[in-house]
Amino acid sequence: MSDSAGQRNLPLSTLTNSEHETLRCILEGVSAVDIASKFSCSLKDVAALKDEALRKLGFETQIELFQHKAQILRAPGT
Repeated sequence: MSDSAGQRNLPLSTLTNSEHETLRCILEGVSAVDIASKFSCSLKDVAALKDEALRKLGFETQIELFQHKAQILRAPGT
């Protein structure tokens, strides 16, 4: 299903708060090291949060994430 801008509606409600916030940080240009520091977790945990969020949204690449940047940043936290 697509919205008026031609982008598909993303299942953002399936993301955990940590996954959603990780994506927000990535899209805002925050480094993985800084995200790990913010969440008091390891870089491996940040990568796992990102990978799981991308999987839930049906993205195969981080490029797809950035193509939907406006929609993701506009969405309220879950």
